[in-house]
Amino acid sequence: MEGKNHLSVETSPYLLQHKDNPVHWFAWHDDAWKKAVDEDKLVLVSIGYSACHWCHVMEHEVFEDFECAELMNQHFVCIKVDREERPDIDHIYMDAVHLMGGRGGWPLNVFTLPDGRPVYGGTYFPKLQWLNILENLFDVYRREKTKVLAYADRLTEGLTQLHDFSGEKKHVESGLQFVEDKVKEWMSSWDLELGGQRRAPKFPMPVTLEFLLRYGYKHESDACIAHVTQTLNRMALGGIYDQIGGGFCRYSVDALWKVPHFEKMLYDNAQLISVYAHAYSAGGQPLFRRIAEQTIAWAERELKTKDGLFCAALDADSEGVEGKYYCWTKSEFLLATGDDAAIATEYFRVGQEGFWEHGMNILLCHEQDESFAAKHGLSATDFDDIRKRFCEKLLHERNKRIRPGLDDKVLTSWNAMLVSAYVAAGDAFRDKNYLKSAEELYGALKRHLCAEDVIYRAFTKGMRSIPGFLDDYAFLIQAAIDLYESTGKDLYLKEASHWTDVATQKFYREHTGIFNYATESIMSVERSDTEDNVIPSSLSVMARCLQKLSVHLDNRNDQEKSTRLMNQMLPRISHGSAYSNWLMLLLDHLAVSHEVVITGKNAELVLSELRAHYFPECRFAASTNESELPLFHARNSADTTIYVCTGRACHAPVHHVSEALALLQES
Repeated sequence: MEGKNHLSVETSPYLLQHKDNPVHWFAWHDDAWKKAVDEDKLVLVSIGYSACHWCHVMEHEVFEDFECAELMNQHFVCIKVDREERPDIDHIYMDAVHLMGGRGGWPLNVFTLPDGRPVYGGTYFPKLQWLNILENLFDVYRREKTKVLAYADRLTEGLTQLHDFSGEKKHVESGLQFVEDKVKEWMSSWDLELGGQRRAPKFPMPVTLEFLLRYGYKHESDACIAHVTQTLNRMALGGIYDQIGGGFCRYSVDALWKVPHFEKMLYDNAQLISVYAHAYSAGGQPLFRRIAEQTIAWAERELKTKDGLFCAALDADSEGVEGKYYCWTKSEFLLATGDDAAIATEYFRVGQEGFWEHGMNILLCHEQDESFAAKHGLSATDFDDIRKRFCEKLLHERNKRIRPGLDDKVLTSWNAMLVSAYVAAGDAFRDKNYLKSAEELYGALKRHLCAEDVIYRAFTKGMRSIPGFLDDYAFLIQAAIDLYESTGKDLYLKEASHWTDVATQKFYREHTGIFNYATESIMSVERSDTEDNVIPSSLSVMARCLQKLSVHLDNRNDQEKSTRLMNQMLPRISHGSAYSNWLMLLLDHLAVSHEVVITGKNAELVLSELRAHYFPECRFAASTNESELPLFHARNSADTTIYVCTGRACHAPVHHVSEALALLQES
């Protein structure tokens, strides 16, 4: 295969998209690096993912172009990387581009020395600019190699320092005032009218919403509650949400939540299901329940595999056009809705706010259903029936279209997020079917992606591959803890403890107190995943899992690790939006601990009733039989009994949910 495109033997949908390019692509394998060393060539590491619109654009303009390919093949060794399969590679080269002063994003194109050290990088490049870059880099490396090597040395040193936790850290007062100050600073960037941040594009940021929801209710911040509620409402009514099929697109290109970047990712939607379910528990808004349930239905309909797992993403494009699958001309819309055309047109603002470009409309709503129904003299129930009817008509018609491409790889961490989402929905809506689905998905992950002492990252075409990274372990541990607290089944807690021990052995570095993201480093740079972004950092998830396990298992070692991680991160918390999950961990540490232990024959029923309420700071444990777990010591009882403990001091046991709720609401 020397001199040819090597990607046809890969399983990644993204790599396979490039298998017919005239570029002589390699996957990330030793043979590519050996070729670079033997021929002393710079290496192009081109990183993207299958649902990425601008990745497709650059492929069509550059990588399918024979003039570009000829220059790339002659002077460079070219490697394609699926960022979702290999986030460790993506992270390190994204950091490098940031240090170069560039903006991050995908496609990510980084040129490196034959040993992998970066020397130049950026994101999307059109053809003429790309050709100029190729010629200049080849010429500079040939004529001024010493300067290129010196620059690579400086950049690599910068990458090492970026993730250095070994030095002495300044002391930061970690009281509630610290959290309050971060929230106050953060408020200045909020869009109070439209929700989210005051900028475009707008991204759903589930972890920030989770933090602000918890902070708002626990610390009686009306501003936080109002901001979260407004954001969730605006997102649910906007074009970023698929109004007839369910599920959220990746982000909105404008500040109105109107025009989405149409790709749909499992990780966004799994986390947003949890947020909407938790917000429903806290405030009881019917819209939030509908959005969570519709998004679950979308994932089950469009992403679920025959193995009981869930695929990674749906593409933004169909028939080579972004959003074509989701948008409507007015005539198409009227024909599809038939007798309901008039009310459906007004509801979805077709030809009005929904009008986009090229005669197309994005379906969105202008107001809550209750208000819309009242304007038409309809009850909420009657209008709900009408809405369901015209949405079913539209979905039926849309299903005839050519569908967006499906990235059919399964990723452990993303599926584990969906386990937690099912738990959140099952708890909030008191729906045992969602809890059953959570257990089934967790079981499928164990069967297909777990061995005795290793979690694998990816499962594609019946094959598991790539030893997992810290996020795969952390999110699966989180899912197991969530399942334990919702079902009371000891097995899940034992498995969470087991995988924590395995993760500690693989990723933990005692001299820094930090978990590395990967077991093997790129360019000998040990990197930790610290900032909470669209997905919370794996390190913060791991730290929160350790804190929860320390309560359930009375394990001081886990508590010390969690505290040490928190103390290491405090000096780095510059602004709340990038460290929301860390701030939730800080709230965990600052809050008076709450444990709710339920025993006796009706323990499961009582657990279900209590978990429907919003008590994110509580650790729940329930058992109908005798349990040997520490929280049940001297508390096993045949009669249904509820122990509410605050700050390691227990109230007198009670026997009714109303009594337990009163104790929890007082504390």
